[in-house]
Amino acid sequence: MNIAEVWINHKKRIKYQGGYLPIVIDFIEIALFSGENTMHVKPNNKDNPFTRPKPLKNLDFNTYGRIYRNVWLVAKNPLHITDPFFTNKVASGGVFVVYPKVLKEEVTIKIQTHLKNENDAKESFLIKKTPC
Repeated sequence: MNIAEVWINHKKRIKYQGGYLPIVIDFIEIALFSGENTMHVKPNNKDNPFTRPKPLKNLDFNTYGRIYRNVWLVAKNPLHITDPFFTNKVASGGVFVVYPKVLKEEVTIKIQTHLKNENDAKESFLIKKTPC
Protein backbone atom coordinates (compact mmCIF):
# COMPACT_ATOMS: atom_id res chain seq x y z
CA MET A 1 0.00 0.00 0.00
CA ASN A 2 2.72 2.51 0.89
CA ILE A 3 5.68 1.84 -1.40
CA ALA A 4 6.24 -0.48 -4.33
CA GLU A 5 9.39 -1.16 -6.28
CA VAL A 6 8.82 -2.55 -9.78
CA TRP A 7 11.22 -4.45 -12.02
CA ILE A 8 10.44 -5.29 -15.64
CA ASN A 9 12.64 -7.84 -17.38
CA HIS A 10 14.98 -7.74 -14.37
CA LYS A 11 15.54 -3.97 -14.65
CA LYS A 12 14.27 -1.71 -11.88
CA ARG A 13 11.83 0.76 -13.42
CA ILE A 14 10.27 2.65 -10.52
CA LYS A 15 10.09 3.08 -6.76
CA TYR A 16 6.56 4.30 -6.28
CA GLN A 17 5.19 5.98 -3.16
CA GLY A 18 1.51 6.63 -2.97
CA GLY A 19 -0.76 3.88 -1.83
CA TYR A 20 -4.01 3.76 -3.74
CA LEU A 21 -2.99 5.76 -6.83
CA PRO A 22 -2.30 4.07 -10.17
CA ILE A 23 1.18 3.40 -11.49
CA VAL A 24 2.01 3.82 -15.18
CA ILE A 25 5.37 2.57 -16.47
CA ASP A 26 6.75 2.99 -19.98
CA PHE A 27 9.10 0.10 -20.71
CA ILE A 28 9.28 0.23 -24.49
CA GLU A 29 13.09 0.44 -24.51
CA ILE A 30 13.47 -2.87 -22.62
CA ALA A 31 10.40 -4.72 -23.93
CA LEU A 32 10.97 -8.16 -25.45
CA PHE A 33 8.82 -8.27 -28.58
CA SER A 34 9.82 -11.82 -29.51
CA GLY A 35 9.72 -13.33 -26.03
CA GLU A 36 8.19 -13.25 -22.58
CA ASN A 37 8.25 -10.06 -20.49
CA THR A 38 8.30 -10.34 -16.71
CA MET A 39 7.25 -7.94 -13.97
CA HIS A 40 8.26 -8.25 -10.33
CA VAL A 41 6.75 -6.08 -7.61
CA LYS A 42 8.19 -5.66 -4.12
CA PRO A 43 5.59 -4.08 -1.81
CA ASN A 44 6.72 -2.31 1.36
CA ASN A 45 4.12 -1.49 3.98
CA LYS A 46 6.37 -0.19 6.74
CA ASP A 47 5.59 3.11 8.44
CA ASN A 48 6.54 6.01 6.21
CA PRO A 49 6.07 9.71 7.07
CA PHE A 50 5.71 10.57 3.36
CA THR A 51 2.89 8.12 2.51
CA ARG A 52 1.28 8.03 5.97
CA PRO A 53 -1.77 7.70 6.73
CA LYS A 54 -0.45 7.65 10.30
CA PRO A 55 1.75 5.29 12.33
CA LEU A 56 0.52 1.72 11.85
CA LYS A 57 0.26 1.19 15.63
CA ASN A 58 -2.40 3.97 15.75
CA LEU A 59 -4.54 2.74 12.84
CA ASP A 60 -7.99 1.30 13.45
CA PHE A 61 -7.64 -0.84 10.30
CA ASN A 62 -4.94 -2.94 8.70
CA THR A 63 -3.05 -2.08 5.54
CA TYR A 64 -1.35 -4.81 3.59
CA GLY A 65 1.35 -4.72 0.93
CA ARG A 66 0.10 -6.46 -2.21
CA ILE A 67 -1.36 -5.89 -5.66
CA TYR A 68 -5.09 -5.57 -5.07
CA ARG A 69 -6.29 -4.09 -8.36
CA ASN A 70 -6.04 -5.00 -12.02
CA VAL A 71 -2.76 -4.85 -13.92
CA TRP A 72 -2.84 -4.15 -17.66
CA LEU A 73 -0.26 -4.14 -20.40
CA VAL A 74 -1.29 -1.45 -22.88
CA ALA A 75 0.30 -1.11 -26.33
CA LYS A 76 -0.36 2.18 -28.08
CA ASN A 77 0.18 3.45 -31.59
CA PRO A 78 2.90 6.10 -32.00
CA LEU A 79 0.06 8.66 -32.40
CA HIS A 80 -2.13 8.24 -29.32
CA ILE A 81 -4.16 9.85 -26.55
CA THR A 82 -1.83 10.16 -23.57
CA ASP A 83 -2.31 8.61 -20.15
CA PRO A 84 -3.34 11.25 -17.57
CA PHE A 85 -1.04 9.86 -14.85
CA PHE A 86 1.97 9.32 -17.11
CA THR A 87 1.79 12.74 -18.78
CA ASN A 88 2.50 14.51 -15.48
CA LYS A 89 0.90 17.82 -16.49
CA VAL A 90 -1.74 19.71 -14.52
CA ALA A 91 -5.23 19.28 -16.03
CA SER A 92 -3.78 17.46 -19.01
CA GLY A 93 -3.15 13.99 -20.30
CA GLY A 94 -5.87 11.74 -21.58
CA VAL A 95 -9.32 13.22 -21.99
CA PHE A 96 -10.37 16.10 -19.72
CA VAL A 97 -14.11 16.85 -19.63
CA VAL A 98 -15.85 19.82 -18.00
CA TYR A 99 -19.46 21.00 -18.07
CA PRO A 100 -19.35 24.82 -18.01
CA LYS A 101 -23.11 25.18 -18.54
CA VAL A 102 -25.76 22.79 -17.24
CA LEU A 103 -29.39 23.82 -17.55
CA LYS A 104 -32.58 21.80 -17.83
CA GLU A 105 -32.91 22.66 -21.53
CA GLU A 106 -29.22 22.86 -22.51
CA VAL A 107 -25.83 21.41 -21.56
CA THR A 108 -22.45 22.63 -22.79
CA ILE A 109 -19.59 20.15 -22.70
CA LYS A 110 -15.93 21.10 -23.17
CA ILE A 111 -13.62 18.22 -24.08
CA GLN A 112 -9.84 18.63 -24.07
CA THR A 113 -7.82 15.74 -25.53
CA HIS A 114 -4.06 15.48 -25.09
CA LEU A 115 -2.35 13.70 -28.00
CA LYS A 116 1.24 12.58 -28.44
CA ASN A 117 2.96 11.85 -31.74
CA GLU A 118 6.04 9.65 -31.36
CA ASN A 119 6.47 9.27 -35.13
CA ASP A 120 9.35 11.00 -36.91
CA ALA A 121 6.93 12.73 -39.29
CA LYS A 122 3.77 14.76 -38.79
CA GLU A 123 0.58 12.68 -38.65
CA SER A 124 -3.03 13.51 -39.42
CA PHE A 125 -5.91 12.46 -37.22
CA LEU A 126 -9.62 13.01 -36.84
CA ILE A 127 -11.65 13.07 -33.66
CA LYS A 128 -15.29 12.36 -34.37
CA LYS A 129 -18.36 13.07 -32.30
CA THR A 130 -20.57 10.01 -32.18
CA PRO A 131 -24.28 10.11 -31.35
CA CYS A 132 -25.20 9.29 -27.77
